[in-house]
Amino acid sequence: MRNNQLILIVITTLFSLISYGQWTYPNSNNISTTDEVTAPVFLVNNEIRIPNTFVATDPSIGTLDNSHYGINLHKTNGIGFAFNGVHQLVFKPNGDTGIGTDNPLGRLHVSTGTSGDAILRLESDTDNNNESDNPLIQFRQDGGTTGINMGFSEENFGGNIFGIGTKYASQEQWNTLAINTNTGNVGIGTNAPSEKLQVKGLIRLDKATSTDNNSPGIVLASNDDFLYDGQYLNNYGFGFHGFNDGSNGHTEPANTYVSGYWGMDFFTNRTNRLRISHDGIVSIGTTERQVGYKLAVNGKIKAKEIKVETGWADYVFEKNYELPTLKEVENHIKEKGHLKDIPSAAEVKENGISLGEMDSKLLQKIEELTLYTIQQQKEIETYQKSLLVLSKKMEALEKHLKNLKN
Repeated sequence: MRNNQLILIVITTLFSLISYGQWTYPNSNNISTTDEVTAPVFLVNNEIRIPNTFVATDPSIGTLDNSHYGINLHKTNGIGFAFNGVHQLVFKPNGDTGIGTDNPLGRLHVSTGTSGDAILRLESDTDNNNESDNPLIQFRQDGGTTGINMGFSEENFGGNIFGIGTKYASQEQWNTLAINTNTGNVGIGTNAPSEKLQVKGLIRLDKATSTDNNSPGIVLASNDDFLYDGQYLNNYGFGFHGFNDGSNGHTEPANTYVSGYWGMDFFTNRTNRLRISHDGIVSIGTTERQVGYKLAVNGKIKAKEIKVETGWADYVFEKNYELPTLKEVENHIKEKGHLKDIPSAAEVKENGISLGEMDSKLLQKIEELTLYTIQQQKEIETYQKSLLVLSKKMEALEKHLKNLKN
């Protein structure tokens, strides 16, 4: 405000000098006129110096004839205010304004030169009694229909909330970004964040460039730094990254990190504990991707229930099922050392087993055993009937022999 007032005073003085008649200079410190001055009165308590060596064709703003103060006007370089021989405020003919610089590079250019803090302060409600008075900066384009509102607005952002709001097609939104000055909580999409960072809506992370092969999108970690995936991370946390699975024509070794193959890692004590690859393969206790399997676990699994959806072995009970004879089962065991359709111990050690498939095979053997048992039961019942007939015949024969002896 002081600079604006000073400019107004200078302009008023110049108009006064031009508009009125005869001016005289009784001494070096006074200017007077015999005409009646009806313009606003110009009072000077201290001093204003306008250098008397001013030349309109001078290429620089304000050639001073002293080393202290000056107000300098130039038809091509504008108006400059100098203090201690240095221009502190300039107004260029194109409208650019410089504070602390005589070569402003924009409509307002504030500079402290080679040292000092450049502070631009907007202040309202200095008595802390008018909470509705808030400092706000508005950026506008497209005829004022598009822009940004930034600063404090109790009416729109809330009390003591620094916010950034948007305006598009003349419609304003005030919840783009908010910072609670009391708690330090930051909100995106909300003006009332309850945590250090609260986001209302979706978050998307993209790589910086197409050749950025080795940078995590998000890293949450503790304090002790260590090198992981080419980045200094910490003891605990998780991160997003890109890695190669050795497929899709890539020649890099498996599990090396390359562009386009993204995943997520969880790690503790500087050790990777969980990896989720770009195609949904999950590895627990290992970083190796088991292609063809959605879950790989290096360790024990404890669960109250596991549901496996797979084929079942009820075909054993169909009429056209060829049940091996027990002799065939015996010969297979003697030759192979294990039941037919059941993998050997060596195969299980090398390849493991599929729970669903193995349960189905085991059920197949149980159902076959059930059929063998039913067959054996029928045979036993037949033998029992035969034995009963033989027993009755033996009783009759014994009775006959006894009668012959008598």
